[in-house]
Formats: sequence, C-alpha cells, structure tokens
Amino acid sequence: MPSEIRQELIDSSARPDDYYLQPLSLLWRINHVIPYLIGGTTFFIGSIYYLPNIANYEIGAILFNIGSAGFLYADINEWWKNNRVGCMFDKHYRASYESQVACNMESQETMLGKYQRMENGLNYAFSAFGSFLYVVGSIFEIPELNTSIEGTIIYLVGSLVIFISQSWKIYRAGCTDAIDPNEKSFQFNNIFTQRISFFVDVNAGLGGFCYFVGSIFFLPSIADSLQGAIWFIFGGFFFSLSGLFLAYRYFGTDEYPH
Repeated sequence: MPSEIRQELIDSSARPDDYYLQPLSLLWRINHVIPYLIGGTTFFIGSIYYLPNIANYEIGAILFNIGSAGFLYADINEWWKNNRVGCMFDKHYRASYESQVACNMESQETMLGKYQRMENGLNYAFSAFGSFLYVVGSIFEIPELNTSIEGTIIYLVGSLVIFISQSWKIYRAGCTDAIDPNEKSFQFNNIFTQRISFFVDVNAGLGGFCYFVGSIFFLPSIADSLQGAIWFIFGGFFFSLSGLFLAYRYFGTDEYPH
C-alpha cells in the first residue's frame, strides 16, 4: 500500500478495505486464473468430441458444462473484486473511487457522468452474462434433454455477447491515455500500454467469435457439424491461450508481488 494512502488511513481512521483498488493477492489470483484455465481447456477438449468421426456429444456437453461454470465463476469473481466499483454494490469504495478515478469524469449529477462511472462495471457484467448464457446453453446441450437446438441458439447468443464484451474492453483500453487522463479519444497505440492484458482480451474475443460462427454451422438449417466442430476447436484454443496469457500476467511479470 502506498505511503500516502497509509497516512490517509491513519488520519481518517478509515478501514483499508474501503480503498479502491483492492490488491490482487496471490490467493485471489490463483482463485481467478485456475477456473479460467479450466474453462479454456475443457472447451478445447470438449469441442473435439463434436467432430463427426468422434461424435460423443455426451462427453462434449459434460466438458462444456464444467468449462462454462469455470468461466462464469472467474467472471463474477473478477467483477466483484474491483470492477463493480463505480457501478453498484460499492458504498464502502465510493469516496476512494471518486478521488482516484472519477476525478477526471463529468459530474455524477449528469447522465454522462453516471454512465462514465458505470461503464467499466457494465462491461465486466456483460462478460459474466455471456458466461451465464454458456452455462445455460451447456445444460441444454445434454443429449438426454433433447434440447440441442435451443442450446445451440443460446450458445450463439452467448458467444456474440462475449465477442462484443471483449471488443468493448479493447476499445476502452484504446481510449485510456496514460499521459493525459482527460484525453478520451481512441488511440490505437494506447491498447499496447498493457500488452499482456490486450492478449488476454483479444484471445477471449476471438474465442467468442469462433464459437459464434461454429454455432451457426450447428443450426438445423445448415447442419455442417464438421465445420462447426473445427470452429469450436479454434475457439477453445483461443480461450485457452487467453487463460495462459492471464496466468503469465499474474505470475510471470513484476506487476504483482509473488
């Protein structure tokens, strides 16, 4: 904790937990990255079982259920840790958030100011909603339920949500100027100020895009399971790669104490 914040705590008798941003402890990082990696790897392996020459949809559905649960847990965990602040359930953090982050935003009395404070939380909540749709879609894909068409449609929508959410994160990163916080126009170079985070987000977005396209091939009007499974496998690969970049960000850089 920086010395100036520590002194502010002493002066105000405030609790350390009231301060935003909360540090990402070793335990929290492990608790976040492992479910994310499980999600990526089980989606990759599960997609292989949708190839026509293998075609074991029961095992595939089980793996997708495990993976989607891992994604949802990781997304909710990430949203709740820091990214809900400014959006909702953040009473204890509001004063700190206003002084650290919202000082460069419009007044919170205006609609634009309210949106600026909520945008990050909405973005991460949108990601969690995509993972929730994956959970529901995975349940519908269980062969015994005979609801695979409904499951495919839900997967299609969930994949589109994830793709849009990740694209939104990348766009927002491009609008964040490390030198001039008041500069909010999109600058492509801004994306690479945090290169590892960019690779986490872009690979997750590519994963969502591949599952979106793959789901289209599994619709009854097209029914090309080979093409669909190939797109699914690529999607699982990108999700897994996103998890590996996240692990590298948490444990392979000096961004966090080990």
